[in-house]
Amino acid sequence: MIRRLLIPLLGGSLLLIATAGSALAKCEGPNPPAFCSQVVASVDFGSGGQSLRAGIESPLRIWVTRGEVPAEATGVTLVFARIADSTVVRAVAHPSGEAGLWNATVELPKGGGWTLVAELDNVEGGLQRLSLDTIRVQEPLKPPTQQPPTPTQPTTPAPPSIPALPIALLFAGVAAAVVVASELRGRSRRAIPAS
Repeated sequence: MIRRLLIPLLGGSLLLIATAGSALAKCEGPNPPAFCSQVVASVDFGSGGQSLRAGIESPLRIWVTRGEVPAEATGVTLVFARIADSTVVRAVAHPSGEAGLWNATVELPKGGGWTLVAELDNVEGGLQRLSLDTIRVQEPLKPPTQQPPTPTQPTTPAPPSIPALPIALLFAGVAAAVVVASELRGRSRRAIPAS
């Protein structure tokens, strides 16, 4: 059972190693392909893939390669041009310390379609412009709409009211006292003629 799994795995690994070796050796030898002398720039827009949002500063990483190796450049600038109104934003990149890798930040003012061009200052002192893909920039986030506070109507103070319960209890107490007093008087009158 293990032998049946191990043989295809070993064969696949050897095939992968052989193709990786031939792919890496494309630009070596007496007749390299034409792309080995071309300078290419590619841009990574971060976690959003090919998506930027207007109004937010976004980090960018730019790889500059010649064939399969990092290309030497003295400066890299990304030029964003908005298709709708030709607004131009330039983002100057800074070397990252890793060969061929540059870092930049950009904040685009509006959403929509933007063309992207990389301007490379090469070691010989020339400027090379590389047209990259057209990108779609998302519109800026709208702040949540807040309802304006509703003004409260001024309340006019009510005239002071006389508390009803204490007055009612007072009247009930007086009435009870009158009834008790009259009852006592009636008893005392009845008791006097009998004696």
